[in-house]
Amino acid sequence: MRLIFLIRCVFYLVITGCGTHGMGKSKLKQSVTKLLEKEGIQWREENRGTILIKLDGYREFSFLESNSDTE
Repeated sequence: MRLIFLIRCVFYLVITGCGTHGMGKSKLKQSVTKLLEKEGIQWREENRGTILIKLDGYREFSFLESNSDTE
């Protein structure tokens, strides 16, 4: 007998912009990618101004525990 589990997968397209304040590097994009890497979340750059994020399975994220919007 073989059991097959369906793991739901969700993709989010995040528009960070290309950045006009620092030689074409978006500060928002840098912050988002740093957080994604810290959490071990899969992502890829669609183009200079967008990131495609893949979420699958049940996960808890450390940033949800933060009491501050500054992180």
